Amino acid sequence: MAFRPACADPKLLKETIRGEWDLNGNINFDLRIQIQSLFFFLILGLDLDCGSYYSDYGANAVIQGKVRESKIDKALRSLYFVLLRPGFFDGSPKFDSLGKDEICSENHINFAIQAAREGIFLLKNDNDTLPLDSHQIKTIAVVWLHANATDVMIGNHAGVPCRITTPIYAFKQHGKVIYENGCADVACKNDSLIFPAVQAASKADATIVGVGLDLSAEAESLDRVDLLLPGYQTQLINQIATSSKGPVTLVIMSAGGVDISFARNHPNITSIIWAGYPGEEGGQGIADVFGAYNPATTKRSINIKLNKFQHCRHINYIDGALEPSCATHNVEFSVEVTNVGKRDGSEVVMIYWNPPSGIVDAHIKQLVAFKKVCIQAGRSTKVNFNLNACKSLGIIDYKGYNHLASGGHNILVGDNILSFPLRITYEISH
Repeated sequence: MAFRPACADPKLLKETIRGEWDLNGNINFDLRIQIQSLFFFLILGLDLDCGSYYSDYGANAVIQGKVRESKIDKALRSLYFVLLRPGFFDGSPKFDSLGKDEICSENHINFAIQAAREGIFLLKNDNDTLPLDSHQIKTIAVVWLHANATDVMIGNHAGVPCRITTPIYAFKQHGKVIYENGCADVACKNDSLIFPAVQAASKADATIVGVGLDLSAEAESLDRVDLLLPGYQTQLINQIATSSKGPVTLVIMSAGGVDISFARNHPNITSIIWAGYPGEEGGQGIADVFGAYNPATTKRSINIKLNKFQHCRHINYIDGALEPSCATHNVEFSVEVTNVGKRDGSEVVMIYWNPPSGIVDAHIKQLVAFKKVCIQAGRSTKVNFNLNACKSLGIIDYKGYNHLASGGHNILVGDNILSFPLRITYEISH
């Protein structure tokens, strides 16, 4: 069987994306495409390249007869459709009034701070450690290899920042800070900086430990062999948690997942925050979580351990079986969420699905929907969900068929806070 790359698959580009999905916009592709293949992809339906190939070579390709002018026109129409929708050519004030004075304006800085705040997740907060009580917490130990982070904060594929507010700068605006690196860099190849970090934690009223990854550990060109924190980072966290004078908050900065189960179960680590790569004002956003801002929370999923008899393999497929079709019925329900705290905050309502038992190689549970809601203290709100049975409850086999299994399904809210059964049956008529 011959395989085509996605950018050269006419069935995907024309029948699926523009036909079945009814896309009325442009389709782009990434870099590293051979120039001699570029205009073949344009003919198939790609409208724009992530680079300058089209603009550099497009005119000559038309002159040499390699591409019809009508194909260029079709690609341009797709691009202009996207610009027309927000009113780019309609003389809209929101476009006409934008100029260089808007770049790095106070409004944009504040928007970056708010984006950083809303991208942060509170994974653990035992005994309501956060926000820190400013009356009791006079000195904070900040042990953070990214405390003076600049480029690390903005991750990959980022523009030019207006400025970068580092975590240590932001924390120092809130009070007395004792600062130690803990590790020289993300690799953290030795433990030479752990002792002074432990000493700082033993003197402070509260300790913030910042660890994680950066583009030297995770990027498009890099593969990770495990989900563990690099080098001595785990040892750093455990030693600080054991020796600290006050509560310990762990801050994770990463894009990919890291295994912090040891910290989640450690009694002295009372709160955990995942910050991602929070952008140019990420330092301010992180610092605000410790006092001024109530971050979103999310629930833990199930721990899965494989034994020596378990392994991955393809699903058995019976030759000659009917190709399954999928129903188009929807499953509608609502969840009422109450903020039982004393501060306004946000919550991410996670909806999972359990397929019927006994299906070979079926997953244990799968995230099928989520919504973030902001709720005032003491108030409640109703969150509505509408799941397409085929798209949300289907099981894809190794041949790409979508199976909607009959039997007992379960819909789970959060970490199994609430669940309800769903029975799916088929009525076959000939």
